Amino acid sequence: MEWPPAAWAWQEFSSGTGRWEEKVFVRDGEAAGTVGDLLLNPLDYQLEPRWRYAAYWQGALYIHCSGEFVSRFSMEDGKYKVIKSPIDLAECKSDVRSFPGRSEKGVYFAAIDPMDNLRVWILGSESSDQTGWVPKHQSKLKTYSW
Repeated sequence: MEWPPAAWAWQEFSSGTGRWEEKVFVRDGEAAGTVGDLLLNPLDYQLEPRWRYAAYWQGALYIHCSGEFVSRFSMEDGKYKVIKSPIDLAECKSDVRSFPGRSEKGVYFAAIDPMDNLRVWILGSESSDQTGWVPKHQSKLKTYSW
């Protein structure tokens, strides 16, 4: 069984009715993997929520799914797309903290490893089938002990 599913139901708040309503998004493109992959490679979901962070940009919600992938939910057409994370599963399991973000230029993905190395990517053009992350910045953060 594919994960995430071909049709994915989420709760959406309607300001018109003042209620939460179910909205189903249909996947556009490939799945991230299978349910079996999730069971064989479990991340520690007890310590952190499965859906960690999100960014909203140009009519779409980008949800960071446990470091493994980002899902782009289009509010206009009810479709979603799985975008592979720029970091691999081994990094997701090794205390790399990762976050989506946005600016006037687009959607970003940032990762900070245990050695305080910061890496930032920007999401490439979504007009093609090859949506991917383009490296934008890398630096060593200075840490201070108090």
